[in-house]
Amino acid sequence: MRDDLIRIHAERIDYLPDLNPEQKALRLKQISYANFLTQHARLREASLAFFRGQGFRNNMRVDTCPAFVAWRLGAVGFSGMNISAEPLVHSDYVHFPDGSASIAALGQGLAYRNYLAGLDSLVSAAASLGKRAQVLSVGLDLSLEDHTSSPAVYAEGLRALMRQIERDMAR
Repeated sequence: MRDDLIRIHAERIDYLPDLNPEQKALRLKQISYANFLTQHARLREASLAFFRGQGFRNNMRVDTCPAFVAWRLGAVGFSGMNISAEPLVHSDYVHFPDGSASIAALGQGLAYRNYLAGLDSLVSAAASLGKRAQVLSVGLDLSLEDHTSSPAVYAEGLRALMRQIERDMAR
């Protein structure tokens, strides 16, 4: 398995040598990244465990992500392959799954509502143990998504969001 992982990360191999670049693109659109890794790159099934934590757009994982999408997003295993594709556009790697295209809109989006639902669960679980819930950290990085705000507006948006989180936690 170690040799498989070294090979897939380091070697430049064309795993679809009998296909032209257009046929490779079509084939990769038809199979999952997991299938590409096991059937074409010949990784052992056990090796997939090293890829299971890797997320792709829309929360796809190695078994649900089309191999073509994995290739477009820079996944390993394709460096020795000439694959035909249209140029990448911004929406290929940045999207707004909750409809929050700016830091100002984030507090109203689906991601924030999901955060509040998780917070409610945390408070309930802590209360059932006779404890007070504490949130020690909230990870947030909109730097690749919010291209509309100036740095000052972005910084103020983050501060406003943190104030909103504090208010919601106090309720």
